[in-house]
Amino acid sequence: MTKIRILFNVLEVLKTEDIFPKVKSLGIETISVFGNLGWEKLPYYFKAIAKEFPVRSEVSNGVNINLYHIPTYKGEAGWQDSLRKDAERTISSLAQLGINNYCWMIECNLYGYKWNPLVGKYVHRDRLIEHFNTFYDIAHSVNPNANVIIVPYPHPLINLNCGIHGWKDWWIKYGEKMKFDQVSLDAHVGVWIYAINKKSIYKRLVNSIKFLKERGYSVSYVEVGYPTVGFKPLTGLYGWGREKDQIDLLDTCYQALTDMQVPYLQICEFIDPASAQVYERFFGNKGKVPKFLGFIPVLEEAHWGVFKSNGAEKKVCEWIRKVTGIIPEKEVIL
Repeated sequence: MTKIRILFNVLEVLKTEDIFPKVKSLGIETISVFGNLGWEKLPYYFKAIAKEFPVRSEVSNGVNINLYHIPTYKGEAGWQDSLRKDAERTISSLAQLGINNYCWMIECNLYGYKWNPLVGKYVHRDRLIEHFNTFYDIAHSVNPNANVIIVPYPHPLINLNCGIHGWKDWWIKYGEKMKFDQVSLDAHVGVWIYAINKKSIYKRLVNSIKFLKERGYSVSYVEVGYPTVGFKPLTGLYGWGREKDQIDLLDTCYQALTDMQVPYLQICEFIDPASAQVYERFFGNKGKVPKFLGFIPVLEEAHWGVFKSNGAEKKVCEWIRKVTGIIPEKEVIL
């Protein structure tokens, strides 16, 4: 049976003593967080993460760290030496806590175009193989138990220089030249996957997973999300909508993953960012929401959560409890 994971985009601004009980109240035992390979030492909350979400029977269980490294992504001179120095320190510290699952952030390179509102400042994705393989070698040299996860995007923009068959051409031309231990998918409907209805969503997810399986790769998890900006476009297209649409979307994705025997559905993300939270490493100048083409606000970035920014539950939390089989004794309040 497919299980539920949850992603935290920004955990350092939250109180783990308040947040982790909320995670547990949903019956969720595995989480993903971001990590910087430039830290002098791990932030305080990593010890709490390792304690609250330990590795269990499956290698994909426990904690996944989405790792990024600014000098590498920007292609700065000497990035290889910088990556080795930073990765050896950070991976060693994570390994000591029993955190072995590392998702090397490829999206910064896949979408390294100037028009991209989020990651246009990074180097072009054609250099990704060198970046990815360098990290893989370092991670395994430092931690024999390292589990490096590659997370391709089944999205047409991945394919601008690869052929006529979308991301599949990219995977064959580039993805399979990278070193990795597991494969997952980042398949946000309406953002990474175009879909007009539930049948289309189901079909596209199944098709993407089946493609990887047919080429000999199991999929450890698929990340999806549905931002609740408060209204649904009149066209009916998926991408953002209301709280009830969030439930509808995730339920469809869950059925697809269950039918394809994917171990985990990863939901992006746990909580909406509050105005006081700084998303600067993603949003740039003082954490401002990015703008597509320089003037169109990317509204969904502030509404991915299954919890509202004030800690209140969205309707989807009850759906999650039905999937995990958890009925809390009482609501946990922030």
